Amino acid sequence: MAIKISDYTGTVSALEAGDLIDVSKRISTGPDVYESQKADASLLANWNLFGQDQTLQDNRTHDLNDKDFGLLNGDIGFGDSVTILTQDSNVSRSFAVISSNGTPLFHVSNVDENLGIGTNAPATSAVLELNANDKGFLKPRLTTTERDNITLPVEGLEIYNTTTGQSEFYNGSSWSSMGGDTIFTGGTFTGDSTVDLDGNEVNFEGGVFNIQGAGTSNGTTLALYDNDTTPNKTWEWLDNGDVNSTLLSLVSTTGEISIGSNALGFGTGISIGKNAGSSQTGAAINNTFIGKDSGLSCTTGLSNTGLGKDSLRLLTTGSDNIGIGRDALSGGSITGNFNVGVGYLALEDLTSSSENVGFGGYAGRNIATGSQNTCIGSFAGSTGLVSGSRNVFLGYSAGRRETGSDKFMVDNRVRSDEATSRVNSIIYGEMASSISSQRLTINGKTRLQPMSAADAAVLTALDGDMVYVNTTDATFTAVGFWGYENGAWVKL
Repeated sequence: MAIKISDYTGTVSALEAGDLIDVSKRISTGPDVYESQKADASLLANWNLFGQDQTLQDNRTHDLNDKDFGLLNGDIGFGDSVTILTQDSNVSRSFAVISSNGTPLFHVSNVDENLGIGTNAPATSAVLELNANDKGFLKPRLTTTERDNITLPVEGLEIYNTTTGQSEFYNGSSWSSMGGDTIFTGGTFTGDSTVDLDGNEVNFEGGVFNIQGAGTSNGTTLALYDNDTTPNKTWEWLDNGDVNSTLLSLVSTTGEISIGSNALGFGTGISIGKNAGSSQTGAAINNTFIGKDSGLSCTTGLSNTGLGKDSLRLLTTGSDNIGIGRDALSGGSITGNFNVGVGYLALEDLTSSSENVGFGGYAGRNIATGSQNTCIGSFAGSTGLVSGSRNVFLGYSAGRRETGSDKFMVDNRVRSDEATSRVNSIIYGEMASSISSQRLTINGKTRLQPMSAADAAVLTALDGDMVYVNTTDATFTAVGFWGYENGAWVKL
C-alpha cells in the first residue's frame, strides 16, 4: 500500500509496515497524518517524513514510540538555535548518532551531562570522552606569535605550539610547557629565560645530550647555580634515580666536585669514584680522593690526597697525607700526618705515625707506628719495620728485614735476615744524635779516584779529608794517600 498526500488534512486509514508516506507539502491543519497511525506503522527506511525543503510548524512534537527514525542522504538544516532534549528524566541516552554497522559515533547524555565521541557510554566522571583505535586527538596548532595574539586566554587553555614543538597551557598568567621529550627546539632565547620545574624532574633517556657553542672559537659556558644555599648541591646525576647513588654532584657555594656513586659525603674538595671520601663530615676540608673507595673512611681529616683504588682507604682523622697508587696508605686507620706513599701498597699499614716516605711498590709497607722513615725502592723497608723510626733505606729491598731505628742502608738484594742485611749491604750506617755513636760501614772494596797534585792543591779541605794523588809537587811530595789534619796535608 502506498499513499501520496498533497494538501491532505484528514487521517489515513491503517498503515502497514513498509508503507511510504510522501508528504510533498507540509500538513496545514490538524495533527500530522502519521501521528494518529504510529501504532500501525513502523516508520522504517524510505518513509519520507516531510517533503523536500519543508519546514515544521511551530511547537510540533512527534512521538516515535520507541521506533527508529532514519535519515538517509540529503542535508538537515537548522536555524538560529536548536535544542535537543528529552522530556523523560529517566532516559539516560538523550541523543546518539550511530553508524549503519552499529558503531557509536556521537552520544550526549542528559543524566550524566557528558559527551562521548566514538562511544555510546562515556565515563560518568568525564565531561568528554574520545574513543578510537586508529585516530588521535588534535588540538589547535598555533605559532608562538599566534598564541600570543589570543585575547584574554582563560586559565587552563591548551594549544600545540608549532614554534617550540610543545603542548602548552595557560596557567593564568603565562604560557607553560606541558613537558615531553623536547625542552627547547630551535630559535633563540630572548634575554634571561627561566624554566620553573616546580619540584618536578627532567629526565633524559636515550640519545645524546649536547651543549654546543655557536661558533668554533668561543664555545659555550654552562653555568649551574643555586639560589638556595641549603642544600647547596646544585646539580646531581643519580644512578637510576637513587639519591644514595650520586654519579655526579657539583656544589655551587664551595666548589666541590663529586663523581661516582656516594662520593664526597659532606666534605669539601674533590671526590671521584664510587664511595670516594663518602664518610667525610662537614669538618673534612680540602681533601682530594680519586679512585674507588679512596679516602673511604675519612671523617675529619684535612688536605689529604689519595689517587688510586683504595688509596688512603682507612684514613680517618689524619691530615696532609698523600697516597698515590692502588692501596697506598690503605690498611691502617691513619691518624698521623705528612706521610707520602707512592706505589702499590706503599706505607700500607700506617696508623698513628707521621712524616714517613715510601716510594715504590711495597715500600715501607709494614710501618705502623714508626715515624720519619724514608724508604725508596720496591720492597725497601717493607717487612720487618713496624715501630722503627728515622731509618733511610735506598734501593730494591734495602732494609727489607730491618726492625730497628736510625739505620742507613743502600742495597739491591733480598737478604735472609736482619743481621745478614747489615753485614752484606753495600753501605750500612748507624745514625745517632751523638757523633761518637755514628758509624758508616762500606761492605766491599773502597776506591778513591786518583787526582793530580795540582787538583788536590786547590781543594777546600777540611780536617778528615783524604785524597789519592798520582803526581807530585812541593806540597804532595809522593804518590799515594794523603790526609788533611790540623790545617795541612799529611802523607798517610
